[in-house]
Amino acid sequence: MDKVPRIHFLLLLSDETFDLGLRFELVMELRPRVPSGMLLHVKTAEGDFTIFLDQGVVVVLVNDGSHEFFTKVKPRQSLCAGHWNRITVIRDANVVQLDVDSEVNHVVGPLNPSSTDTKKPVFIGGAQDPFLPEGIATRKAYVGCMRNLTINNSRVSFSKAALVSGAVSVGTCPAA
Repeated sequence: MDKVPRIHFLLLLSDETFDLGLRFELVMELRPRVPSGMLLHVKTAEGDFTIFLDQGVVVVLVNDGSHEFFTKVKPRQSLCAGHWNRITVIRDANVVQLDVDSEVNHVVGPLNPSSTDTKKPVFIGGAQDPFLPEGIATRKAYVGCMRNLTINNSRVSFSKAALVSGAVSVGTCPAA
């Protein structure tokens, strides 16, 4: 008998602090235990915004409904080395910049000013398959610790999650 894999995630309902539209800055600190997994995902009527780890590479994928574009950073030191890593994503319309510790990369995608549907649920650490984009490199849930998530300088409270699925512990992180 096959075991159905469990997805571990927090579902945060969008509020006034979750403005993931055409212009935002998102910062998080993480200490992964495995090199691949979903960090954050937002699905809108127009498309998707996804941050994930793929074999130790941090990837930001944007789909505005018409076009898909991405940027990625492979840090010099492994993300799974037991230390905290700082990830910053800055989006300004069709430009997405990704900073991972001291490494930086960006992409200039096609301009689609109609992408404005931003008040959608934010999945942290994973999402169920129907919510994830087709052909994404990993569908695995994130395994590790995450802290200090901010969107536009507003701290996101994990304790206000609308739904918690799986073995998610809010407010604690085992020692490395």
